[in-house]
Amino acid sequence: MAGSKLQRLRTNLHFLFAFVLLSVFSVSGEQFWDGAISYQPPFPMLANSKPLTVGAILPDWEFYTTPSPTNGTPQIVFHVGSVDSICGDDKPATPITNMLDLKRFLESTLASDPLATNFSSSIIEIDGRQALIAVARTNWIEGRQFDWFGGAYFFWESNADWQKSTLCVIKIAVVRRETLYALTNSLRTIKIKLRPRKN
Repeated sequence: MAGSKLQRLRTNLHFLFAFVLLSVFSVSGEQFWDGAISYQPPFPMLANSKPLTVGAILPDWEFYTTPSPTNGTPQIVFHVGSVDSICGDDKPATPITNMLDLKRFLESTLASDPLATNFSSSIIEIDGRQALIAVARTNWIEGRQFDWFGGAYFFWESNADWQKSTLCVIKIAVVRRETLYALTNSLRTIKIKLRPRKN
């Protein structure tokens, strides 16, 4: 009972923080992201702000396309959330304070997943900061919409309590492997315009 109350309190605080943050900037989700990060996909894509989700401190920012025979219907979603909320039920055995810690954690949880094959991850740089790139072919049930998933992770804001540090997570879902590689490679061109704070 105490745990559920604590979880509700944490969720309410996330929403309150998001409301205050967006009120201070007095902008929509798209405008915030446009002022925070510069990103140009390798082919034309539409963009919009998604509704605020539990565990997020900002509305997600989504890039998508209409179906095409070349690229299918690729999707890219930018998300910011606490390390604790992003890890979910898979609680890390040791603190996650850098990208190597996160790489080890993902490898221990995703690489052993029977639904995922061809999993790989590597640490790169995005605009001068360490970031983790991960890709996997996911064998879902027949009729699945996406065959390949990938993404990038980097710290958005650091906190003395590592579970309260926030990560920017960029999720990619595509049908074709070539499209996945094109999109993951394009993440290297991201420019961070709004510098995260250290708490």
